[in-house]
Amino acid sequence: MLNNIISKYSRWKNRRETFNSLHRLTDSELRDIGICRGDIRSIANDTWNENLRGWN
Repeated sequence: MLNNIISKYSRWKNRRETFNSLHRLTDSELRDIGICRGDIRSIANDTWNENLRGWN
């Protein structure tokens, strides 16, 4: 049970760090790496599908 809690916390922390890092970038920097500000949450949550870009 403790390992499960630690694993969930670790995944949450990683998602949060990814979100914050991407959110700090300017729109120009995001465009340079091929994403827009609206993609940040799905990228951080690992649900982003590049093939569906523009459909969400």
